[in-house]
Parts: sequence; C-alpha cells; structure tokens
Amino acid sequence: MAEVTQAPAVAEPKGLAGWLILPVIITLVSPLMTAYAAYAAFQDVMILLNAAIPSALAAFIVVALLYNFGLMTTWIFAGALLFMHKRLYPRLFMALLVITLIGKVLDLVVAATAFNVTIDSSDVRSAGWYAIQLAILGPYMRQSVRVKNTFVVD
Repeated sequence: MAEVTQAPAVAEPKGLAGWLILPVIITLVSPLMTAYAAYAAFQDVMILLNAAIPSALAAFIVVALLYNFGLMTTWIFAGALLFMHKRLYPRLFMALLVITLIGKVLDLVVAATAFNVTIDSSDVRSAGWYAIQLAILGPYMRQSVRVKNTFVVD
C-alpha cells in the first residue's frame, strides 16, 4: 500500500502585518495631521474676523478649513473600515491618497499664483511625499495577497 503524504497547509498571508503596517500607520496618523492643518486654517479664520483681508484670501482659507475637516473625518472613517476588515478600505485608502495629493498640489498652485506666496522646498517635499506614498502603496493595495485576504467583510 502506497503512502500518500500531504504537504502541510500553507497559511496565506492575512491580517494587519507585513507591509500592510505602512497603510495602517498612515491611516492612523493622517487624521491627526489633517486635524492640525484644519486647526491652523481655523486660526486663520479667526484672524479674518479681526482683520480686513481680501475676500478671495478669506474664501481660500475657509475652503482649506472645510477641505481639511472633510479629509480628517474621512480618514477617521477609513480607520474604522480598517479595523473592521471591510472590503471598501483599500479603495478608500487609495482614494484618500489621491485626494490628499491633489489637495496639496492645488493648495500650492493657488497660493503661488493667486496670492503670490513663495513656495519653498518643504512644500515641494510634502507634495512629493504624497506622490511617493501613492506610487508605492496604490499598487500594493490593489495587488497584495495579504490585502485581498485581510479585507473580506462586505
């Protein structure tokens, strides 16, 4: 009688481990960073109440405040989806990276063109950092076996 040996079952990668830790960290830190940006914009709004500034600049600051508040609340929602292992999380994460990059670039372009603000290297580095995150983590979130095995709840 021939013995049939079975290969040990290989556990597929799943769970919040491996390279998935990077999106987890970004998801948890991003609400804090956008809350700080929203707070800074709010302080600018409070200054508006006490100073006469051009209405275009006032509108720009209010839009920045609303953008950062919306981004902050959406990152918090993404964090909830992350820990509930919802299937929507990877797509929302990638969308938030795109929205954050576009918002940063638009902020720099409008500030430089409409208000003659000088863009320094830290501003460019910040936008570049968002582009690098998107370039690396976007494909990872779409193609990773760990991501597919972790986010399975509808």
